[in-house]
This record gives sequence, C-alpha cells and structure tokens, in this order.
Amino acid sequence: MVNYVTVARLSYAEHLVAYPWRLSLVTTWPRAVLQCLFWVLIGQVRGNGAAYAFPGAVALSITVSTIIGLSDVSTLDQRWGTSSRVRMANVSITCLNAARSVPWVVDAVVVYLLCVVIVGPLTGLGASTVWLLRAFPIFLLMILSSAAAGLAVASLSARLDTNVLLGNALSWLMLAAGSFVTAVVQLPVLDTIGAVLPMTHGVAAVRALAAGTPYFPDVVREAVVGVGWAVLAAVAFRVQAMRARRTGNDFAV
Repeated sequence: MVNYVTVARLSYAEHLVAYPWRLSLVTTWPRAVLQCLFWVLIGQVRGNGAAYAFPGAVALSITVSTIIGLSDVSTLDQRWGTSSRVRMANVSITCLNAARSVPWVVDAVVVYLLCVVIVGPLTGLGASTVWLLRAFPIFLLMILSSAAAGLAVASLSARLDTNVLLGNALSWLMLAAGSFVTAVVQLPVLDTIGAVLPMTHGVAAVRALAAGTPYFPDVVREAVVGVGWAVLAAVAFRVQAMRARRTGNDFAV
C-alpha cells in the first residue's frame, strides 16, 4: 500500500511539471468550461432544455481528463521504453496505473467545479448550480467510473498505440448513447450500448436527485459499470504484460 501511495505522490509531482496550474488555468480548464457551455446551449436549442443538458455537459467535459488525458498514463511508458521496468517491479501493474491516475482524477474534480460554478450562472441556471454541487458524491463516482474506462482504453490500445483514437471514440460514443444532452435516442441499439458506458447512469441519478425522485438505483448501476470497466482494464493490462514478456515487444508492430 505504501508503494502505491508513493507512486501517486510522485505522479502528481510529475503531473504538475508537465501541466502546471498556471498553464491549465489558461488552456485546458477554459477549454473544458467552453465545451460545457457549448453543450448546454445545444441542449437549450435542440434538446430538452438547458437544465436537462447541464449535468450531461459537465460529465462530457470531465471525460477530457478521465478518458482522453488519463489514457496517456500507460501509453507513455511504452513510448519512452520504460514498460519493461514497470513489469519487473514487484507490484500489480493495474494498481500501479490506478495510483498514477490520481492527478487526472484531481484534474477532473477541478473541471467539474469550474464547469458548475461558471456555466450555471452564465446560462441562468443558478438553481441547477446548487443541486449539481449537492450531487458531488455522484459526480465523484462518475469520475472514478470514467477513469476506469480511461485505463481500459489505455490497456486495450497498447498494442497499436491508439489511445487517442479510442479515447475520443469512447467519448463520442458516450455522447451519442448516454442521453447526455437530449433524451431522444435515434437508434434503439444506442440505448443498450449506453447502459454499459460510464456516466450514463450517473447523469440519470443526478437528474433524478434534482427532480426529487429515487436516484439510488442509478447510483448502484453506475458503480457496477465502473467496476466492470476496472475489471476489463485489469485483464487487458495482464494480457498485454504477458504478451510483451513473450515477444519482447510492447507494440504489435
């Protein structure tokens, strides 16, 4: 346990070197806020209203950290040729990468807070801002479940170095199938796919909380989906490590 705490601490120090606060303040965080604002306005014009779209827009902005950003964690090891050192360590590769994901989880929390407190007042959704802040535990669950998906993307894309492609593809699939901005699903199959994607049930739980209807079942579903993605990531990391030991190559080509 001490080893993983040390990994998380050192990873956070490394993260601050690569992404210092002052740089995030003028680049990635404004981008996330503007993206959230964009989807809220889209929901207002084309969907079920700005209030309906707001929690989904916040969730989509979080994926920039938890799925697209976090998927670089293990991929960079392969690009820099340090994966063999990681495999030689007497630790779980999955737990090691989970510990190294802590900086991106913290970044996702910051993105959540900025989107809620800035976009809400800008769009006249002050009341929504209040209940979105109250729903922080649910958003934290969504951050963790989507982070598990980010690790799965990183592990599944390891052989062909396609983490950026798969990360963006998963984010867009979540938008299409998760009813984040509009409740209208054009293809029934998307509704089925959305049920196994991170954040779908979490966003539904936030909306249920705001409406005063039972939300705990959706919270449980979100947790189950998150565990499923975590298991998928663990299996993929293990298979990738076994293949790399057998072939002596981290990539397929």
